[in-house]
Amino acid sequence: MNAATGAVIWSRNLGTCFGPNSTVSVSGSMVFVAGCVVYALSAATGATIWSSAAVEPDTVPAVAGGLVFVSGYGGTVALKAADGSLVWQNPAYSYSAPYLGELAIANGVVYVGSDMLNSSTGAFLGALPPLPSGVYYTGAVIPVDGRVYVCSQNGITGVVSLDAYQP
Repeated sequence: MNAATGAVIWSRNLGTCFGPNSTVSVSGSMVFVAGCVVYALSAATGATIWSSAAVEPDTVPAVAGGLVFVSGYGGTVALKAADGSLVWQNPAYSYSAPYLGELAIANGVVYVGSDMLNSSTGAFLGALPPLPSGVYYTGAVIPVDGRVYVCSQNGITGVVSLDAYQP
């Protein structure tokens, strides 16, 4: 849409699937969409540049260093932003548990829920401390200045907490 007028510039139907809602990230001249699969579209025309079914996406695509990271059923993957080719896939970190939040990337680390993966290889680097029973991480993990900020919520009482960790 035109940001000033709201006029539609282009529109695309990307398939029919059940499950996650479509989510969008923009980097340079490309729009990355997590729908039934991961799509890279031209920001100017909406034309498909590539699509990947490496995972069934359930997170907003995160873009950094020429890579697109997405997690879903089938694990977490890194795809080359230019052509969608698979760089790595870590099937152990599937975004199937509730309340894990979105992906975040900083300083070569991909944060998937409470887990930390190497952004170049997908190797497990560590995890945030486990939470008490009935408490879940919510929202995105926010890495800033050597600390990691994350919200949690008690599923029974509804109490929301903000915690800061130094991994």
